[in-house]
Amino acid sequence: MEKKVKINGVEYTIKKLALGRYAKLLGALDNLPPEVVKEFSEMDTNSSEGLLAKLPGIISKSWDNILEVMSIATGIEKDVLSEECDLADGATIIKAVFEVNDFATVKKTLAALFSSRKTEVAKEKKIG
Repeated sequence: MEKKVKINGVEYTIKKLALGRYAKLLGALDNLPPEVVKEFSEMDTNSSEGLLAKLPGIISKSWDNILEVMSIATGIEKDVLSEECDLADGATIIKAVFEVNDFATVKKTLAALFSSRKTEVAKEKKIG
C-alpha cells in the first residue's frame, strides 16, 4: 500500500516502512526530548483545540527531532520538509504515514503476542 502526497506541486510516494526503516524510526522517536514525549502522551487526541494549543511548544522543543522522524517515515529529505511544507502539508503527510503503515494493527497484534507470551511465562513459573 502507498499514498501520494504533493508538496509545492511535487508528488511524493509514502510507502510502508520496511523493518530497517521502522527500526530507525523507533530510534528517532526514542531521541525525542522527555518533555515532548510527555506532551504527546498527555495530549487529548479527540480535541483539535488541545492539539493546536500544544503544537507550538512541541515543535519549538523538538524541531530537528520531528524532521528526522518525518524524513525517516516518508523518505522525504529533511530540507524539503522544513523549507517547503506548510502545516496542512505536514498533517497530510503524517496522516498518510499512519494510513499506509496501519500502526493500530501493529500495536494490537504485538500487544496480543506479548500478552499471550506473558501468560505462558506465568504458567511456567507456577509449575516450576
